[in-house]
Amino acid sequence: MTKSHLLSLFCALVSVAAWAAETSIPICCNKEAFTPLTPAVLSGAKLEVARAMDPTTAGPKVSVAFSKPGEERRFLALETTPLKPLAQYRAMELTFSLKAGAGMALMPAIMLYEKDGGAWFRSGHQVKNTAGKTMRFSLAGMRQAAFSSNAGEDVAWGKVDRVWFGFLADGKGEGTFAINKIVLTSEPYHPTKPVSIFDPDAARWSASADPAVKKQLSTVKDEQGRPMLKNAFTFPGGGHMYLTPSQPVPEIELGAYAGLRFTYQARTPKGIESLLVMVNEGGGQFIARPAPPATGKWETVTIPFANIKLASWSKPKDTKLDVDAISSVVFGVHGIASGKGGSGEILLRDIEVVPILPKKK
Repeated sequence: MTKSHLLSLFCALVSVAAWAAETSIPICCNKEAFTPLTPAVLSGAKLEVARAMDPTTAGPKVSVAFSKPGEERRFLALETTPLKPLAQYRAMELTFSLKAGAGMALMPAIMLYEKDGGAWFRSGHQVKNTAGKTMRFSLAGMRQAAFSSNAGEDVAWGKVDRVWFGFLADGKGEGTFAINKIVLTSEPYHPTKPVSIFDPDAARWSASADPAVKKQLSTVKDEQGRPMLKNAFTFPGGGHMYLTPSQPVPEIELGAYAGLRFTYQARTPKGIESLLVMVNEGGGQFIARPAPPATGKWETVTIPFANIKLASWSKPKDTKLDVDAISSVVFGVHGIASGKGGSGEILLRDIEVVPILPKKK
């Protein structure tokens, strides 16, 4: 039997019989499952909660008005406590609406606290003002928070005594968010279309490089006004150089997808004919083979996850790529530039995960 818990956020006028008993439980209506939802205790932000029925869905929702006076990151979270030991779930689905000031950046997130001190989290990419959006977070390979203690290598689900969900907020301002439902589910995910995991904001990227490399990351727009990441660099000649800009991967179920797809234009110094695409997973780095070509033209290249192999210098415990554990993607360049070296430029328009690989020609 599939195990799912539906965390409905308002109980008035909703009975247990209104839900499919075999697959979901209305948490706040079932006092044997979870405690009522309340604002989490936090500093640096103020939350005011209101409960109501959503006229568009005829279902319950909780609305949160928030204000945040400082620039530092804060977790705008609602909290509930499971009253029975939780089983391990595959994913969490969150349906929400959001409206925030222009000076704020909000990212949906979930955190699990174990009674012995362990703390685990997942967070997504920044989301703009939206209504009725549903996101799914993989709960496999959750990351330990910096303050986590006495935790094992993975979540001890039977010890989870608090669940937080809401938004990580950067910047100061005011806004509101409403959550219609949260689902903890063991149902497998079957994506039907590609999903972009690309963030063109240069501030969201970090670029490691040889000290002799000159580099500049910036955000530019193409002819249609779409944002792109521009990577301008100069390699000296005569020695092996590297430049590895990386971007964190949003918390989606990567294991449900078949590969990565990049849309880019690359011009490299003479002597270097391809790019360096890698993923970081746990303590290891894995390289895409074959390397995407640097043709000077716009290219769209699909790389199956099966073609991303362990780098020769990397020594993780497991030499096989765990797709669900990928934490970041690298799109850069390395090699020996001919002569005295030269400059190059990489324009990156998109990075997607694809559920189906293209047929071989």
